[in-house]
Amino acid sequence: MSRYLLVRAFSNLLSRTALKQVLILLLIFLFLPCFAADDPFDAKIEDLIYEKLGNKQLLIEVQYESKDRIENFRRKQSEIDNISLVKFDPSYATFKAKIQYHNGSADEVYGRYETFIEMPFASRFIKAGETITADDITLVKTKALRVREQYLVDENDIIGKQTKKNFTAGMLFKNNELIRPPVIKQNDPVNIIYSSERIKLKTSGTALGTGAVGDMIKVKNEDTGIVLLGQIISKNTVQVGWHDE
Repeated sequence: MSRYLLVRAFSNLLSRTALKQVLILLLIFLFLPCFAADDPFDAKIEDLIYEKLGNKQLLIEVQYESKDRIENFRRKQSEIDNISLVKFDPSYATFKAKIQYHNGSADEVYGRYETFIEMPFASRFIKAGETITADDITLVKTKALRVREQYLVDENDIIGKQTKKNFTAGMLFKNNELIRPPVIKQNDPVNIIYSSERIKLKTSGTALGTGAVGDMIKVKNEDTGIVLLGQIISKNTVQVGWHDE
């Protein structure tokens, strides 16, 4: 085969391959949103339930009385003018929704819902005194009814805290089992800052207590020997007096 024919065949192959890639990308662009997005009818019902419950941390799963009727509503979504909850009973987790159409007609559908929370569980054995990181937590979808109030549900209330006891994998966390890690310990050298609208002073001192950021501890001014009460604002820094923004 001549060099010309080889180049011609290779060029044709590239053109067909490129065309296929363009067609595939076009199909993905056109159809992916249909699969990725939640059904608007279901999303609207869930939003209405969220408004009633007032807790965005919850995950909601909805079940309807009739799957056939719901499929009919979904097919007629372009004709729907408004959806509203006309009955809502959180005691039994039931509701009745009213569907109003552009032509003035209306339908109703009954259903029930179940609430879940993504609870933070210990993902490994954590020793007492360890500082918890994001890798030490795994979120597990849990029925809200099974969650007791004393357990922490927000991972941000856990990450960065220090454990007061051992945690085995699969355990939940309670607020009284965690502490903020101390950034200043007794007898540590500290920077003492006095800050007001007109004056800013900085001197050296010694911590007379142990604490985390935000805690109040006593510090001793190294130069004068005066003992002051201040707030820990960062590692090895204590602020006394007031700071006006």
